[in-house]
Amino acid sequence: MQRVSFSREILLLIFVVYLSGVAAVSLEPNHPSRSVAETMVGVQLRPSVASLTCSSATMPAGSRAKGFCVRNAQGNFLLFLPLGFLLPLVWRRLRFWRAMLIAIGVSCSIELLQLLSRAWGSYRTADINDLVLNGLGTCVGLALGFLLRRSETPSTELDP
Repeated sequence: MQRVSFSREILLLIFVVYLSGVAAVSLEPNHPSRSVAETMVGVQLRPSVASLTCSSATMPAGSRAKGFCVRNAQGNFLLFLPLGFLLPLVWRRLRFWRAMLIAIGVSCSIELLQLLSRAWGSYRTADINDLVLNGLGTCVGLALGFLLRRSETPSTELDP
């Protein structure tokens, strides 16, 4: 029988609360997503560098869309940064590529649910650019998580 680790239980609680927050933030309709959804036709399946960088060349003059684009890009990146950080802490033996597959699976699931929820009147949009930004956020979070773990392990080198 394994002993219960208080710190491990707290970590798992943080992970579950984080995932619940991701679901709430990404699936609950909000007003800004309505204005964007009304202008979009179909689903964005081709990544767009202009959209990822919020290039003003792709937006009409005087549009408030640039502000929304920047907040959306930052939000998608920052939303998945903790996932990348938490995954290697929750699963100690998790490899980088397996963690990325988990993150891509979570992100794809969110986008699919957003697409399906449009049938029920939600204004969320499915966008491949969100997958890219979620993946980048996860990648940075993974790098931070692996660096933190590496700094915790004692060095096996002998000092001269």
